[in-house]
Amino acid sequence: AVTAVTSSIYIGDNAQLSSLAGFERLTTLPSLSFADSPALVNFAELSSATRVEGHLQIRRLKGLTSLTGLENVKVITDGLLINNNDQLTDLSGLDGLKLAKTRVEISQNAKLINLSGLDKLATIGTNLIIDDNASLESLHGLEALIDLDGQLYLSQNPKLTDLSALGGITELSELYIHGNSVLVSLTGLEGLLSVDDELEVSSNGLLTDLNALFGLGSVGGDFSLTYN
Repeated sequence: AVTAVTSSIYIGDNAQLSSLAGFERLTTLPSLSFADSPALVNFAELSSATRVEGHLQIRRLKGLTSLTGLENVKVITDGLLINNNDQLTDLSGLDGLKLAKTRVEISQNAKLINLSGLDKLATIGTNLIIDDNASLESLHGLEALIDLDGQLYLSQNPKLTDLSALGGITELSELYIHGNSVLVSLTGLEGLLSVDDELEVSSNGLLTDLNALFGLGSVGGDFSLTYN
């Protein structure tokens, strides 16, 4: 079995690959990317890994039903991308993750209902992007997040109604809440004290008030409120 890879691992365009057998002894993963391998349903063979030295990208795995196998990973030294995985309903399997040193993007996962599985994630080094998840109802799973040193971008999540998991966030560089068509309140953002640059709330058709932002003391850039 492989015990070390120093540069990167890319696993893509494998029509029949259903197992990661051979990687069981890896304790530190390099930059790791998965794409277009529809027979992969989980990452069970990676359960010895405690760290990703680089990015973790999981894209277009049409058969992926869980992230099992990644539960012992505590740190990702670059970004996390989970994009266009049709069968994922939550993020169980990332239960040990505490730190992603750059951006986290969760996008275009058609059956994702919430973010359960990120329950220990306390720090994101740059941006958090949650975009175009057709079934996402809440951000449950982000309750431990207290340090988001960048932009929070919530866009085009047509079933999103609940932001209450964001209660630990007190400061952002930018805030964008756009096109979440059934979002009726910003409850969950009561702890937000400052936005260093731009704040935009737009095209959230059922949003009735901004009461949750009453604790916001300063916005360093433009404050845009449109088409709500």
